[in-house]
Formats: sequence, structure tokens, C-alpha cells
Amino acid sequence: MDAEAAKYIGAGIACLGMGGAGIGLGNIFGSYL
Repeated sequence: MDAEAAKYIGAGIACLGMGGAGIGLGNIFGSYL
């Protein structure tokens, strides 16, 4: 696997992780409001 592929895969995983964290935080804050 070359560096470009690894970079794109890492970016995709990071985006999914941030999206999951955002959804989780939204659910937590939504339950308190």
C-alpha cells in the first residue's frame, strides 16, 4: 500500500470517528436539554 492510499484511508477513518463522536455528543446533550 502506498502513502497516498494510507493518507486517504486515515482521513476517512478520522472523518467517521469525528462524525460518530459528534452524534454521540448530540445524543448526550439532547437527553439533558
